[in-house]
Amino acid sequence: MSAASGSGWQALARGAALRAAEPAGLAREFLCFELAGAPYALPVGELREIARLRALTPLPRAALDVLGIASLRGQVICVIDLRRRLGLPAEPPGRSARLAIVSDPERGLCGLLVDRVCGVQRSDASQLRPAGAAGGRAVAGLLARGGGFATLLDLARVLDREA
Repeated sequence: MSAASGSGWQALARGAALRAAEPAGLAREFLCFELAGAPYALPVGELREIARLRALTPLPRAALDVLGIASLRGQVICVIDLRRRLGLPAEPPGRSARLAIVSDPERGLCGLLVDRVCGVQRSDASQLRPAGAAGGRAVAGLLARGGGFATLLDLARVLDREA
């Protein structure tokens, strides 16, 4: 990957952080990403940054969806395979895999491994739909995206191993 495209991810993360600090209006922003070829989303306000996958230290007796720990600017983060956490088929990370760094009050910083980051989408309430009965525990709803929908995840439920 070229340095120019790497700086693009940094600009995306900085822009998302700046927009998250704007006064709350009708529109909300969502980080859109892919897992197993399907579109997913998280509210930008729950995201700290996007980082490249880095060297991991495995944790003995950790759950299968916990890939290990990594250092991010001197802070230790737990890295979770979001595919496995959501019950999707596991697959080795590709070149476009990224860590969506989120902050959890109980666990501190966590990195959620995603297959590919698609971008940030600004949406209003008319583009959000309830998930319905088929949603599952970690699904907060559906986000209209292009001609289809992205699964909007509930970060608290994703991080809660009991859910």
